[in-house]
Amino acid sequence: MGTNILLINHAYPPDEGVETLRVSKFAKYLNEIGYDIHVLSRLNNNKYKYPKDNLYLESITRTNIQSWPKILVKSKEFRWIKPLMTKALDLIESKNIDVVLHSAPHFIPLAAAIPINKTVDVSYIIDLRDPWTVGPSLSGDGLKGGLYKRLSKSIEPIVFSKSDAIILNNNRMENIYSEKYPMFCDKFHTITNGFDPDDFDNITPTENKGFEIIYPGKFYSDMNLFFEVLQSFGKRHDNVLFSHFGCEDTKNVNKIKINSDKLEITNLIRFNGYVPREEVLSSIMTANIGLIETRIQDPTHIPMKTYDYIGSNTPILAVDDGNGALRDLLNPFPNGYVVSRDNKEQIYQVLERVYHSEHEKLNTDQMRNYSIKNLTDDLDRVIKTVS
Repeated sequence: MGTNILLINHAYPPDEGVETLRVSKFAKYLNEIGYDIHVLSRLNNNKYKYPKDNLYLESITRTNIQSWPKILVKSKEFRWIKPLMTKALDLIESKNIDVVLHSAPHFIPLAAAIPINKTVDVSYIIDLRDPWTVGPSLSGDGLKGGLYKRLSKSIEPIVFSKSDAIILNNNRMENIYSEKYPMFCDKFHTITNGFDPDDFDNITPTENKGFEIIYPGKFYSDMNLFFEVLQSFGKRHDNVLFSHFGCEDTKNVNKIKINSDKLEITNLIRFNGYVPREEVLSSIMTANIGLIETRIQDPTHIPMKTYDYIGSNTPILAVDDGNGALRDLLNPFPNGYVVSRDNKEQIYQVLERVYHSEHEKLNTDQMRNYSIKNLTDDLDRVIKTVS
């Protein structure tokens, strides 16, 4: 009989979303190597659903819990803390759970580790996909933001002390946390995000007749300088297209649309809205270059789309603040370019280089380091150290 894992995350397939990918892929490959996986997540009603395929295996059991009503508690994070703790304790007993793997964000529900640690004998692993108190994602305005910061800074060290292992998303994050909490250094382990090779099987690449720059997901700014470069680049080259996939009804997308009107480049930009993940991957596979923007002033941020680009062997242009985790990751890739977000000349030069390179790819053995199938071996080692 295999080790029983309770995997906790606020979302899980068949609900589609970037927040489901890391946990569901690890669940898939842990299951393949003999672990019994039980998933605990919120009951979500996402518009898009993954097909019932390798992300949603029959051999992985999933329990959905209903969050408290919004009328009682407004914050999504706070609404499911009590139902989470109650159901987690029930599953630990009924499923003979050996190890809890709790992924975040959301951060505040990680406090479940405190009562669970006191109540039952189970190993508890925290998986931080983003930095908690050391990242800009903790910032907030007004009274609510200030209270959230203070609460997080109080809870985080207690949660860390009650956890048996803490997984961090990249070496830069581990270095920052090791400096802040030297007493927990032995608990810290770096396991990056990655791509699933299976995702690219049986996908028909989209036909591409021009030079396509692809950007799936969220914009973290209005990217004015990039679109000024796109204006110049489009005037000098034929069939240039910037293709975005994701929500169009956001503040930054609306700013981009207004700015593109002013720059008279609406003919160079296509907003595709939300589409199934298979369609996004199909477009990534044939795009000439994948664009990445990191969160401002977050040296730990590596957007999930980075790994889709790596998995599809697509050249990468990353606009970043400087010497952060994304640069560390892309340095070994000959066609992974990281430039300052305010350096128009460098952005233009990268586009020019890729434009004149026929079918340029990342072309490096480093790709295999970011296969989720291989990264699961690292997670397996962490689980074995605590169970």
